[in-house]
Amino acid sequence: MSLKSPNTLSWKYTKPYQYSIIFKENKIFINDQGKKSSVDAKSKTFEKINKLIVGSSNGKMFLDPEFVVAYFKNGTSNIAKFTPKSAQLLKYIKQIELHFPKNQTTVSQVNMTEASGDTTNIVFKNTKINAPIPASEFSL
Repeated sequence: MSLKSPNTLSWKYTKPYQYSIIFKENKIFINDQGKKSSVDAKSKTFEKINKLIVGSSNGKMFLDPEFVVAYFKNGTSNIAKFTPKSAQLLKYIKQIELHFPKNQTTVSQVNMTEASGDTTNIVFKNTKINAPIPASEFSL
């Protein structure tokens, strides 16, 4: 995952399959195993999803009035749990958890539970902060 402030995001999966999604200039670009498409992200729902994903990466999600935030601790992490307030977002996302290692301010893990109950767990490794990102990272 690469984030370029204020709201350009590239997210790529390599296993178990190739999948890339880029949020850029009010559009969402997708490359699903070689099948490329784009979606206009100006609809209210896509704007909220884009804001959610970028906000979880840049920390602005903590100020988003669309979510109820609860804070927890376990043996290794501080955890922020975000639950959408609007029925519109609850159609897609039930809850998002951000895990922060104790004494650190960067996210190490994201757990997302969809409305259907399916979960996505993302663990960040080899994190680089404020590293240069080539423009090619944000194109398919």
